[in-house]
Parts: sequence; structure tokens; C-alpha cells
Amino acid sequence: MTESKISTFISLILNILGFLVVACIPYFPEPLLVAAIVSIATFLIVKKLVSFYQEKQRTRKLKATAIAMGLDFHEKGDKQVVPIVKDMQLFQGSKPITKSALNNFGGSFLKLSWLLFPLFGISSRINKIKIRNIFEGRNQGVLFIICDVYTKEINSGNPGASSVSALAPKSSQTAIIFVAENLRLPEFRLTKKPKPSFLFSNTINPIAEQITKQIVKLVGCRQSQLPFSNLYNLQARQQVYYQKIFSDRICAFYEAEQNLCTEAKYDRLICYRANTIIQPQEMQSFLETGFRALELFKMK
Repeated sequence: MTESKISTFISLILNILGFLVVACIPYFPEPLLVAAIVSIATFLIVKKLVSFYQEKQRTRKLKATAIAMGLDFHEKGDKQVVPIVKDMQLFQGSKPITKSALNNFGGSFLKLSWLLFPLFGISSRINKIKIRNIFEGRNQGVLFIICDVYTKEINSGNPGASSVSALAPKSSQTAIIFVAENLRLPEFRLTKKPKPSFLFSNTINPIAEQITKQIVKLVGCRQSQLPFSNLYNLQARQQVYYQKIFSDRICAFYEAEQNLCTEAKYDRLICYRANTIIQPQEMQSFLETGFRALELFKMK
């Protein structure tokens, strides 16, 4: 759909809504309320259309980029990608249900929980994952997939029904998935560390500095590599592998990148920049960065 067609379609919708407002206002006791509702509905519709147009434009540009890079391209790839990474945390489709922690309060309370939980922001939480714009290729026996990963949180107060909140937290990032038969990595996840709130920074920073020193000693990075622990959170099931994997060279690489999140499990490695969608003109550079990370881990 071209930009001119989008503009024409939006204008048509606005004209129809305007006609309906003018025609229906005399029959409503609160014309201002009706006008406000119509205005909000119009805004949401236009926002959705603009988002749809931008997604289509991105897909068109990425397809051309994939062809230029000599890679296969698929607009939708849930069926191709999910089986490979369904046990990786970035692609997990569910979160712990907070309501289950309240089961001890009694059955009579839980009968009303599906009404009460949404009011207090307590509900079942499930991540809805959407995977789009897939690049696929192979290089020296390594399968690599580049894709856009969109996550939307679904809040469900009633186990039998779920609703997607417009205000639910969202995250969007472009990820590279590597699958290599000769790769043997323990399960770990390296994510960007959120910046502390300004109000609490004076209290948290001294404590954080002491914790950071202990983490650096445990990880095995040199004492001068404090920026690594200030930039990233490192999670692993077996802490003994920290020192084995994260050498000075790897720590220095991630310090320079600053926001290169990584998840690994056995023969798979995932790299992405948190909440960052890579632009088509930057895709080649992003892929090269991912391969540099892969080579560093293959050397371990």
C-alpha cells in the first residue's frame, strides 16, 4: 500500500467519522462526551494505520537489504524461528502467574479475583511474541537468523479469558540467532543494566560499587574492567563458568559495545541491542558485530 493510498484511506475514515458525529450528536444528551470518544477513537485508528504503514515500509526495505546481502528473506517467521529458540528467555511466551501466589486467601475471594485483579494491576501475565522480517543464511557451517522480535504483555485476570492492554509493557529489538554444531556453551544471559533512579542514586551507588567489585572478582575480569559490571547484568545457572567464559578480551568487547545483550545455551547464541530495532542500512554492520561475538565465544 503506497503512502498516497494510506493518506486517502485515513481521510476517508475521518470524513465518515465526522459525518457520524454530526448526524448523531442531536440524539445524545452529552454531545461533548460523544465528541471526545470519537476523537480518541480517531486518534487510535490513525495511529494504528500509521504503524501498519511504517511496518510495511520497513519490510519492503529489509527485503531489498536481504537480497543485496545474498540472504533469504521471510516477512513472517514464527514457525521457522520458534522451534529453534523456544527455550531461550528472550523468546519465552509466558511469565509466572502472580495470582497463584494468592491462592491461600480462600476460594470466595478468588471467585471475584477476575474482577479485582485488573483494578489493582495484579493479574496473570503472558508475553505475546511476534517475529517478523527474517533474514536467513549460512556461513562456514553456522546457521544465522536475523529477525525483529516484538513482545507485548497480555494481562489476564480470568484464566479462561485474556485481554491485551493498550498500556501493557512492550519491547522491540532486532536479534541475531546463531546455531553452530561446534559451539558448546553453558546457559547464561547477559543483559543491559538499567540506570538507577536519580532519587536513589546517592544511596544505591556506594552499595552497588561494593557489589560490583565482588562480581568482577567472581567473573574473572581485571579490576580495571569495572565498566563491564556497571553496564551489564550477568545471569548463569552455574557460576563456576563465569570466570571460564568471560575473559578480559570478551569483557573489553562488551564494554566497547555497551548495549549488546547476549543469551547462550549449548549450540545457540543470541545477540541483540535492548529495545533497539536495527535500521536496514545498519544491518550488515550489526551482523558483523554478532559474528565477532560468536568468534570470541568459539575461542573459549
